[in-house]
Formats: sequence, C-alpha cells, structure tokens
Amino acid sequence: MDTLIIIVTIIDVMVAVLLIGVILVQQSKDGGMSGSAFGGAGDAVFGGQAADQLTKITRILVTLFFILTLSLAVIIGRRTDKDVSVVDKDVSIDAAASDKVKNPAESAKDEVKTATAKKEVEKASSDVKKAADETKAKADKTEAAVKVEATKTTDSVKKTVEVDAKKVETKK
Repeated sequence: MDTLIIIVTIIDVMVAVLLIGVILVQQSKDGGMSGSAFGGAGDAVFGGQAADQLTKITRILVTLFFILTLSLAVIIGRRTDKDVSVVDKDVSIDAAASDKVKNPAESAKDEVKTATAKKEVEKASSDVKKAADETKAKADKTEAAVKVEATKTTDSVKKTVEVDAKKVETKK
C-alpha cells in the first residue's frame, strides 16, 4: 500500500510541475509571462497553433492532476492500522503514566495517598451504613411504640364511650 502511495504521489507531483510549466508558457491576452520571461517559447515549441494545443494540454493535465489527487486521498483514507508505519502512528502517553516515569517517588506517594483515601471512604461508607441501620431500628421501635400507644388510647376512648353510653342509658 505504501509503494502505491509513493508512486501516485510522485506522478502527482510531476503532473503538477508540468501543469505549472504549461500555464507559464501560455500566452495570455496581455502577453503575460510567455512573452517576457520565456521569450515566446510556447510559439516556438508548438508553432502558430500554440494557444489551442497548450489549452488542450492544460485541460488534460488539470484533469489528470485532480484524478491523481483524489485517488491519493481515497487510498490514504482507506489505510488500516496495519498499513500505517510506526512513524506515522500517533503515540500518546497518558499524563499519569508520564508522571510515573518522571518521578517514581512522587507517584508512589500519590498511590499511598489514594489507597489511604480509599480506605477512609470505605470506613466512612461502613459508618454511614451502620448509622442508617441504627436509625432504621430506632424508627421501627418508635413505630411499634406509637402503635402500642395508639391501641391504648383507642381502648381508653372505647371504655370512656361505653361508660358514657351506660350513664346515658341509666338516665333514661
């Protein structure tokens, strides 16, 4: 794949150079470069019909240049990782890994700090869970106590109602 890319690139560059040369040799409406820089070289090489022949050659070279350039773009775009050379690969180093290489003592301290922080987080998590369990147990006890008190109050109100009902019946 790399050989094909090199060959197409070389041909593309040669076509580009030829295209530049042909464009410079052409005579423009103003006289352009062909009259001043090259002393009418286009007319000498191509004869009296230089303008028509140079225009045709320019069109052919431009078409060839575009085809080669687009082909190169497609070929390079379809390259796989195995086709890419080691030099072309983007090697990125993780910042943390780079720091470890630069200063191993500091990274060891950081790892100890991280491990200590993890232990503290685990302990805090355990303490929070324990406190949540204790709070739930207290809430369950409070709920049971409220139910007992509610039952006592309900029984007391029933007795009071029964007593009052008996008093009302005896008065009748």
